[in-house]
Amino acid sequence: MINKKKTSPALLLAILLLMTTVLAISITACADNTFEPGNPENDFFAREREHILYLGRFFLANGADGYASAKDAPDSKNEIARLENGNHYYVQNSCLYDGEFWGMIPIVEEDLYAIYWVRLDEFLVIYDYISFEEEHINELYPYTGSKEEIKEAGAIVAWSRPGAEKPLYTIEEINTNSFAIEHVYMDTNGREWGFIRYMPNRGNIWVCLSDPLNTELPAFNPNPAPRVWKSDTEHIDIAELSKPPVTLIIVLGAIISAASILLIYIFWKPNTKTEAPR
Repeated sequence: MINKKKTSPALLLAILLLMTTVLAISITACADNTFEPGNPENDFFAREREHILYLGRFFLANGADGYASAKDAPDSKNEIARLENGNHYYVQNSCLYDGEFWGMIPIVEEDLYAIYWVRLDEFLVIYDYISFEEEHINELYPYTGSKEEIKEAGAIVAWSRPGAEKPLYTIEEINTNSFAIEHVYMDTNGREWGFIRYMPNRGNIWVCLSDPLNTELPAFNPNPAPRVWKSDTEHIDIAELSKPPVTLIIVLGAIISAASILLIYIFWKPNTKTEAPR
């Protein structure tokens, strides 16, 4: 006689559910992009720190609706503030999310501490030392002197850029061993300007090497208008990293399908037995 031996349907269903759960866990592990609100210091920035770059520039709010919208994260729909056009903000970091550049603005006031994330296409970058370098990159040359001009003066007047309308401040009793002059620019009047990127408690300043203490130098590069910001560094799109690889889904799906067919074949295969004649 024929004896069809079958595995319990409940067992087969349990096996299939287990394999489906493994697939779901694998996909989730590849792309856990759930935003959990909380302390702004520990949310999006902490989670994506390795893909967020330092920017350190001032921007002017310039949204199409009279304001720039601020959120608690680029992947959030929660608008937490509206930044009125015309106001200046310090953008500390930048990132690329879903094809758009975002900036992180730290807000530190007496009654407010927050992190704002804003789309940088709603802002204009304020002209600064970086803008000056971009415009005059072919006119800059290395400094080969020994800072004798500064040693003789004993102090320097700091400028945001050569030809600015007014100086930033004066540094008294300067230690020439505490900084390096990175490169030099010569203006149309033959004056040499040196750029100092790093020095104790200061940096990213220009000094007129030809006249280090003169605070009344004529302005030949007055404040240019703010401009559209363009990134000169490569960003990785964080949103793309959060998407599970299509290949992985296809492969795991194929494995589950093949395993299901195999299980059905094994456990539902008829087992034919013929009784010996009595």
